[in-house]
Amino acid sequence: RELGIPPHRMMVVYNGVKGGRIPLKSRDPWLVGMVARMVRHKRVDTFLHAAARLVSIFPTVKFKLVGGGEREERYRELAKELALEGKVVFTGSVLEVEGEAERFAIGVLPSENEGFPNTLLEYGALGLPMVASSIPQNREVVEEGREGLLVPAGDPDALAQALATLLLNRALAKRSEKMAKRRAERFNLSRTKRNLITSYHRLLKTKVPSSSPEDIGS
Repeated sequence: RELGIPPHRMMVVYNGVKGGRIPLKSRDPWLVGMVARMVRHKRVDTFLHAAARLVSIFPTVKFKLVGGGEREERYRELAKELALEGKVVFTGSVLEVEGEAERFAIGVLPSENEGFPNTLLEYGALGLPMVASSIPQNREVVEEGREGLLVPAGDPDALAQALATLLLNRALAKRSEKMAKRRAERFNLSRTKRNLITSYHRLLKTKVPSSSPEDIGS
């Protein structure tokens, strides 16, 4: 719109996520995790402040931050200031993110802004209930009370309350797991490839080939 392009001349093709991974049965029921780069807009500080509120209520709860970045050392120091040593694990940058995230009981994304939240799709593909900030991009993946819970960005009290709700209400968490998995299937990588190819052919006004997306480029 800012460029003066009319809506009928635009198409939206969302990012895709790999499906088919079977979640571990040995998921830790008290592990709350977040996958993110350690940068300001991801609001790792909100996650840590919420963690500090929860540890006084749930002695067995643990937290894991997966990812590295320019603010990692700052957040490690913040965790110490909040007396979270022994409660929060920082993995730093890892190659196999799914291997870390599949053990989470809940996946968190409290960002103040996002492009398109691939992290939420990855949580969903693993069947994780989610707590995310209620920003427009996140609401495209998480609907309140379905795939998880939404909270205001930058509000650690609301984040802690939402996490406590899912930790205590196992029925809600279980229902959210199923909904999250179903939502992620809508963004399956194969379907996304097909949609992209279809969009190109519409623009070019050519016929879409019958070959599957997996055949493209093989």
